[in-house]
Amino acid sequence: MSKNDELTVAEKICIIREAMNISQPELGKIINRDASTISRIEKNHSKYTDEQLAAIRKFLGIENAPLLDNEKVEFRAGLYIWRDTTNSRRMDEARKMYHEFSVINKMPFEKELLMLFKMYEVNLLFHEDISLAEKALESARGFLNGATDEARHLFHFNVGSLNFRKGIYDVALQNYLIAHNLQMKTDKVNFTLQYNISLCYSRLGMYFRAIVSTERLLYLCSVNLTDDYWYRLRNQLAVYYMHVDEPGKAQELLGECLVRSSKNKNYKYIGYILHNLGYACLKTKELEEALGYFQRAFNYMKEGQDSYFENLYYETQCLIFMKNPLSKERLSYAKVISAGNKHYELLFNSLSHLMTLKENDSIQFIEQNTIQHLINKCEYFRALEYCELLEDVFKRQNKKTKTLEIGVLSRDILRRIMQG
Repeated sequence: MSKNDELTVAEKICIIREAMNISQPELGKIINRDASTISRIEKNHSKYTDEQLAAIRKFLGIENAPLLDNEKVEFRAGLYIWRDTTNSRRMDEARKMYHEFSVINKMPFEKELLMLFKMYEVNLLFHEDISLAEKALESARGFLNGATDEARHLFHFNVGSLNFRKGIYDVALQNYLIAHNLQMKTDKVNFTLQYNISLCYSRLGMYFRAIVSTERLLYLCSVNLTDDYWYRLRNQLAVYYMHVDEPGKAQELLGECLVRSSKNKNYKYIGYILHNLGYACLKTKELEEALGYFQRAFNYMKEGQDSYFENLYYETQCLIFMKNPLSKERLSYAKVISAGNKHYELLFNSLSHLMTLKENDSIQFIEQNTIQHLINKCEYFRALEYCELLEDVFKRQNKKTKTLEIGVLSRDILRRIMQG
């Protein structure tokens, strides 16, 4: 038995009393006993009666605390209900439950339940204030020693989620994988964890690992997968296949998604699916079909969102490749609405230079700004697309040295992708 399990009710009350700076005489007044009686009880020479215990719990504010062994099971079950309430975005209920369960903070000897409470507190704060969530996580770090696998899993999952939100994907992945290894000791599957691992692989340009991770998740959750995740996973998997130059597999997945989403009138995903079908057609040089998909996708997107910018980027690129006179008009519009978004400002400037790629200034911009920016963002396949365009220009201009240099860069990018 652990030290926690060996504590009697009286010893637990003693710890709480001392932490609250309440003297033995003060506690004795609550049950009409002197300090010597409290001292004997705390030394386990006597016991509190049920009536005395109820009065003390009320005085100390621990009426709902898991003081007795049978209360621990109920308290833990309540923590799980609180977690599910938060995840269901019923925030008013979740905040009320937080105040009810915060009584565990008065019980430092209940390390397992206290750690679970802190992890679900972080879960709540993720939805309300990221900076407070980060502080709560840091304060919980001191409870890791001796924590259960369940609590350590939650800690690393939350650290991973915090870094994922901050865009620090390598640190996020590291913590997610630790959480995954701890989870492997159980029969449970944390869907969000597995999904976020595949997203981290993708953000870091590790597309082959992203494919393996996503396909594994589809296999594990094939029976219990909700419609929302059914679309999300297949859509993501299609994008990964396009990144590894498998547009045929991507189109097959996306075609299935489009039929199902149209039938079910699931407009949330139709825009994304149409956009990805357009990109798949662009990869196979089916420019007319690609343009049609991009233009249809706008009907399901909101101006100013990243998905809208992404669709506008590829629609404009498609028009440029087709030498369509509308490309200049769309590019001007794109530059206006993307003002302030540094990433898309650079990408739309890159498309401007794409229209004058034979000129030295444009070549220099693509080589020194666009490609390096995309490599830094781990958008390796988009960087490769620009490398291929420059390599073609250098070959036409018979610049052998520059052709070799851009070829070396392309191979370095491919090596990053293959090695993950």
